[in-house]
Formats: sequence, structure tokens, C-alpha cells
Amino acid sequence: MKKAIICIISIFVLLYPTTAQAILLSEETLSSTDIYEADDRPEFTKLSRGLFNFVTAPLELFINMYEISKEEGVLKGILLGFPIGIARGIFRATAGLVEIATFPFDPYGPIIKPEYLLLDNTE
Repeated sequence: MKKAIICIISIFVLLYPTTAQAILLSEETLSSTDIYEADDRPEFTKLSRGLFNFVTAPLELFINMYEISKEEGVLKGILLGFPIGIARGIFRATAGLVEIATFPFDPYGPIIKPEYLLLDNTE
């Protein structure tokens, strides 16, 4: 299991081109849109987004339970956050699998919002 996780993380790091660009261009001040626009391989961005969403999908459970607990109380956070987190986790994992399976084909935009789990959805 550890080898599979290390393999998935290695593939994500190798295939995510903006990480390498950010490291190489770290002396310049770049916004995230500058890095994204510099990406000339959208199929690999789609693949890495799919891998990231598939791997981080279980975190939806804990994030939703925490967010609902913060707003509504601990009991509601457990009772409501658990099924909502499970449903969103399944949706995020499915979206990740679809993006992994279809990464060579158009369209290259994200299936799910927010595009990555821990990003703010203020677009």
C-alpha cells in the first residue's frame, strides 16, 4: 500500500508542470494565473488534477464534518457532515477517475468546483 501511495505521489509530482515552472521561476513574482497560462500541456494538467482529486477525495469527509461542526455544532457536524462528506468524496473520486481516463481528450477544464480540494471556491 505504501508503494502505491508513493507511486501515485511521484506521478503527480512528475506530471504537474506548474510545480516545475514555479521552482524554476521562483525569483520572479508570478501569480497562479501566470503559471497556469504558461502551461502548454493541458492534458497533463488534467491528468494531475484527476490524480490529485482521486487521492484527496477521502478528505471530503473530514472537511465537511469540520465545516458543519463549526457552523451548526458538533452533533450536526457528525450527523450531517458524515453523509455529505461521503457523497462529495465519492463525487470527487469519480470526477478524478473520469479526468484520469479522459486526459488526452478535449475539454481540458475541470469537472468539479473547486478544481482542487483545498482551494477556495470564490470565482
